[in-house]
Amino acid sequence: MVVKMIVADGKSMIIDQIANIINQGGLGTDDTAPAESDTGLNSNTNFGTSGTIKSVSSTVSTKQVVFDYNLPSTDGNGNTYKEFGLSSSSESKLFNRQTFADLSKTSSIEIQVSCAISIE
Repeated sequence: MVVKMIVADGKSMIIDQIANIINQGGLGTDDTAPAESDTGLNSNTNFGTSGTIKSVSSTVSTKQVVFDYNLPSTDGNGNTYKEFGLSSSSESKLFNRQTFADLSKTSSIEIQVSCAISIE
């Protein structure tokens, strides 16, 4: 049997599982286009540049979870960041990867990223 419809309660269960597994985010310096085969940031299996791997908070609503990441002004300085990813410290696996325009990190800026995952 092929599942043709995941009902609302099923979608909520999936979102809850994602929210429970993902617990950290990180920034990297590689601007290669994201690919399904990616396993880390910085062109390897690391989950972020040293000093950028931080816990994320999550807010769950119906069929969606939003993860919030914050890199304070005191951390990760001296690098040009080009990518962000969410991961699980217990699973040691990258969940997603997104590239963006170069962002030179200095002690005068703080970086905040929000990442929404929805199941429609």
